Amino acid sequence: MNPLFARLGQLESRRAVQTIWTSGKTKRGHWVCRECRSQWRSYSDDTLRWPGSNGIEEQAAQEESRTPWGLRSRNTRVESSVVRSDERKRDEQAVRASDVKHGFFDRHEVSGPEAQGTPHDSEAGSSVENLWEHLEQEASEHHADTPVIEDENLEASMPQDSLLVDYKTELPLAVSQKSTDRIIRCLFSAAQQHDLEFISAIPTSMFSEIVHLVQPGDFVTKLADVHMEVSNAMAEHMRIAKMREIAFEYSGVILRVLRIRRKAGQTPTLEDYTTLLRSARILGSHRSAETIWRSLIKDGIQPTTQCFNHYMGSMVWNGWHNAGVRRNARVVPYNMRKRSAPQPRDTFRFGNYRVGTGGIKERTMRVFSEMLAFGAVADIESFQILITACAREGDITTVNAMLDRVWKIDVPAIMESKDETSLAATDFPHDSPLRPNEGLLSTLAHAYGINNDLPAALRTVDFVARHYNLDITHKTWEALFEWTFVLAEEDVTGNLPLSSVRSLWQTMTGPPYSIKPTLAMYNRLISNLASSKKTFNMIEMMEEALPLARKDQLAARAARDHLIAVVQEQQADEVVEKARQEWEYARLLERRNDFWMRGWVRTLLVAINQLPIITADKDAQLFGLPRLLWEWRRFAPASLSYETATGIIQLQMRSEEDRQHSARVYANILEVMTQLKLQSRRYLGDTWMIDHEESEEVQQHKEKRRRTRLAIVANAHDRKLIETSIPKYLLLTDQLPADEQGEMQRRSAASSSFL
Repeated sequence: MNPLFARLGQLESRRAVQTIWTSGKTKRGHWVCRECRSQWRSYSDDTLRWPGSNGIEEQAAQEESRTPWGLRSRNTRVESSVVRSDERKRDEQAVRASDVKHGFFDRHEVSGPEAQGTPHDSEAGSSVENLWEHLEQEASEHHADTPVIEDENLEASMPQDSLLVDYKTELPLAVSQKSTDRIIRCLFSAAQQHDLEFISAIPTSMFSEIVHLVQPGDFVTKLADVHMEVSNAMAEHMRIAKMREIAFEYSGVILRVLRIRRKAGQTPTLEDYTTLLRSARILGSHRSAETIWRSLIKDGIQPTTQCFNHYMGSMVWNGWHNAGVRRNARVVPYNMRKRSAPQPRDTFRFGNYRVGTGGIKERTMRVFSEMLAFGAVADIESFQILITACAREGDITTVNAMLDRVWKIDVPAIMESKDETSLAATDFPHDSPLRPNEGLLSTLAHAYGINNDLPAALRTVDFVARHYNLDITHKTWEALFEWTFVLAEEDVTGNLPLSSVRSLWQTMTGPPYSIKPTLAMYNRLISNLASSKKTFNMIEMMEEALPLARKDQLAARAARDHLIAVVQEQQADEVVEKARQEWEYARLLERRNDFWMRGWVRTLLVAINQLPIITADKDAQLFGLPRLLWEWRRFAPASLSYETATGIIQLQMRSEEDRQHSARVYANILEVMTQLKLQSRRYLGDTWMIDHEESEEVQQHKEKRRRTRLAIVANAHDRKLIETSIPKYLLLTDQLPADEQGEMQRRSAASSSFL
């Protein structure tokens, strides 16, 4: 197509494309720039702006969608089949080369001088063929979103009042008192004051203690566990931060701490890097781990087995705490097709666990080979990560081979119910790094669960636990029960009977295991009973679960009273910080439980009203329903009704006065929460659990991603228009080959006959 544009000048090329698009009919709306359109002017002589060459980002930022070249349209969406993989790579490079304001995680290294020379503004005299060549250039192999250690604008995201902190006096005291928030404030205050001399003078032992204290502790870990059961919609309804935002902010703190130390001319120790890699793994942020890993290699530090494990672990658990990610990790045709695409359209949902070339298994295996080349010795955790990586791609054959080669665990023979005396696994000393532990049981439950083979998960876990005298932990039972619940749904891969959920419930709650179910387990069981139309069994489980919810409710109130007490007594900062964390976690559990229990009541009412035949026995059981509903009135609607054998029962659970009283009580609670938040203010996570609003940094990052996606779609629309219009133009000018002319005429005739 270059010869065509080369023969035509800039203005002629523009008119040619306009003629192709409109079949020679001009419209006043064509070729009007944004400024002229806002002033209702006529045509503009602006040069043709291609996506990524200054202009497309501003267009994408507008609320009104526009087609290319100033043409108005209500819909610019292009079907996924239009955007081919190689075009998408070029589109992303063109967009990222444009002048977009980068957030904290969007600053990236330039892979070569050609990338540094990418223009941000298209000059008026640029030729069309140069623009076309710009679109056809290959995407850089370097990942554009990879962050780097160096940051010239380090103080841009510091807290505004951090200068009020006397960091020289406060830092040693904060470290001795283990006050994480004060430590962060001191470090960021020193960095904002550019006091690199003070930062470089921090003793190595003290900085290692700082890194250890700043890493995500039990509070963030417990938040992550709760967020596994909280969807994005549920988080927005409760006005709490999504786990992705929490990990985003905390990862920023971790990287800034590392960056501050390096900027002061000091090299972190191996212990520091190990702690930082562990932090990135806990947060499920492989991007942060990649940044830390590059810094470690750059400093010439020899990584240990633990470092490699944390780095590989960040790959296989990247974004695992985000809502819906676990579902996308299942090995089912739809997920595998999305994850194996050359460039997933939905990178956030399916980009973390790619399949095939450049996939999670290939990358993890490559790092594992590097670990062995470095002289590090693999341990049980290393093989657990490899098992997880292979299972994510559905490679159960490799998983079975790994179990057989390392521990002599023959899974196919176990499934064939052979004599266990002939299946004796390899014995290891208790101090051996390869001796199986409880973590291997959880890994096996996850590996076979995501591959829809629950029988293999149950029997393999049982075999390993008995042979090595291991206790099946609560975490492993939760994983097994969750996958049983998932696979017991209708029309899913690996379908199990609905009764399998109740069978596993009886197994794990009875002897010899006697597991105490959590409210999350009750939530799945009650949902299964509702699907099985076991209405009265559902009522029994609801009554059995109610004490657990009340226990969490009392714990939340006790934590709130404790926080009020320590604030009023003006106790030390670290005491207030810990008390607030305990209250926020307890309150999150309480609100999550309330959300579930309201759903149980509504599900129960629907199930009762759908009973096909109300027999005398069922009618007798319904006599106790008003008492149950009154006991659950806090979670029930204000008014409800259900059908019995003799008529319809209508109940008024709350009067208007009760609703007004509840509104006043809730307003008072909000006021108390606001006061507690103000009096226990902290830099990191101040609004995670209370009246959350996204930080400016997160908003900028999301806005950048939104504009990039819109620009890619617009670029694809431009490309489709060019590809479909050039043959039409050649046909009009008698330059199209004869065989292609016949095809074009045949299509035109078919369209005319259809109309």
